[in-house]
Amino acid sequence: MTRDVMPFARPSEAVVELGPWLLEDEAEWRLLPRYLPDWDYQTDLALRRRLQVDLDRLRNESWLEPGVPIAVVVEWRTSTAQFIGCAYRAVIPESAEMTIDFVLAGTDLSGRLTLTTRVVVAKSVETGRAFVAKHGGDVLLEDSADVDLQGTASRLPVYVVDFAEQGLDEDASWHVEISPDPSQPAASGVRLYLNKDHSEIVDAAVRAAKPTPVQKRLLGWLRADVARTLVEAGLRADWLTQLPSFVDDPESLGASVAALISNLFGEEHPEAIAQLRDTDPGRFGSRLQGALRRSGQEVEL
Repeated sequence: MTRDVMPFARPSEAVVELGPWLLEDEAEWRLLPRYLPDWDYQTDLALRRRLQVDLDRLRNESWLEPGVPIAVVVEWRTSTAQFIGCAYRAVIPESAEMTIDFVLAGTDLSGRLTLTTRVVVAKSVETGRAFVAKHGGDVLLEDSADVDLQGTASRLPVYVVDFAEQGLDEDASWHVEISPDPSQPAASGVRLYLNKDHSEIVDAAVRAAKPTPVQKRLLGWLRADVARTLVEAGLRADWLTQLPSFVDDPESLGASVAALISNLFGEEHPEAIAQLRDTDPGRFGSRLQGALRRSGQEVEL
C-alpha cells in the first residue's frame, strides 16, 4: 500500500489485508506473474484477489464516524495506448471480507498493465471535523501491481500470404513492414506477413493463446524479430529527431516505438544507442539481444 500526503487523516496499512492477484488459467487459479509471455489480444484476463479490512479500526484511525460506508475500487491502465478504466467497485460489507473478481477484455489491453486497488470513502458524508475524508472517492489506502503483457506481435495486423507472389523471399517465414511515417496509428503502422507455405509459424500464430512448447519458441523468435525491427526503425536518423514529439499522441507508431526503446534500454538516450549501433554493430546487437531476453522475449542464437 502506498501513502501520499493527504489533507485528511488516513489509517495505517495494517488495517487492510490484500491477497495476491490470481489469474484464471484453464479453469484453475494461479498467481498472476510479473510477465505474461503467451498472452495475446484475443485472450481476456479473469482476475481475482481477496480483501479483508478491519473496518472499525480503519474508521477510528481515519476519524470517521461509525457506520460510514467504505468501498474498494480497482482501476486498470495500459502503458502503450494509455487506456484506463474501472474494473471493479463495491462497498465493503460489515463482515469485512470479500473477493474482488472481474474480467478485462483482451482487446483493451497491451504493453504494461497496471492494477491499482483503492480503499475509499463510498459516498460523501456530513462532518464538522477538520482533516476528515468526507467526499465520495477520497482515497484512504492504495496498492498497485504491474504485469507486462506480450508485446508487439500480438497487436499487429497479421496476413498469411504467398511470399513468392508478393515478391518476398520464399524461404522466409515472416516479413515485417513498417510505415515510414511515425505519426501513423500504431495499429496500422506495422504489418506482419506470414508465409503460407510455412505451416509451423502459421499454426503457431493461430494457437498463440495456447501454443505447444515448440510453437511457443517460434512465437518468441517472431516477437523478438518484430521488436528488433521496430527498434532499428526508431534509431534511424529521420525518426530519432521526431520521437519526442509523439509523447502527446500515445496511439501513434512513434509513441509505441519510443516506449519500446525506453522499456528495453531504460533511461539511456536513444541517440547514444543509435551511435553504438553505428560505431559497434556487434556490441549493439548483443545489447539488444540481452534487453529482449530481460523483457521476456526469446531470441534465436
